[in-house]
Amino acid sequence: MVRSGWCRGVVIRALTGALIFGTFACGDRAELDSQRRAWESVRPSHYRFDYTVTGFEAGGGPWRLEVNGTQVVSATYVGSWPEPTVGVTVAFAPTIDDLFDKVAQGLDASSVEVTVRYDPQWHHPADARFDYGEEGSGFLAGSLEPVE
Repeated sequence: MVRSGWCRGVVIRALTGALIFGTFACGDRAELDSQRRAWESVRPSHYRFDYTVTGFEAGGGPWRLEVNGTQVVSATYVGSWPEPTVGVTVAFAPTIDDLFDKVAQGLDASSVEVTVRYDPQWHHPADARFDYGEEGSGFLAGSLEPVE
């Protein structure tokens, strides 16, 4: 389902940021699938990235997550504030593949407006926002680097 009226407003408000930081687009399943294929072609088997939960969802951050294969092997709080009491743990920390799945779930839900920006080098969702009407949530994922 295309939500063009809402998307037009997002594009206008985000134009300056998009020019500086990359492309911000309303959620689009074809774009998600294209970016996922690109990620799979460059995906390191062992990597780390910074992850922050935004909006009305527990976790806060930033967290430095390390992923080996398909498993998160470490989650370290790297913020300057005290660590959140409900934080991200290894058992519940997402991999990049999980972030793609989260965006896909948002796109499949008719009651959620999804806005996402993909990393230009690694093609993963770098900034995703899920608007549920009164509340919203999202995440930031960046500084991805292979671990050797």
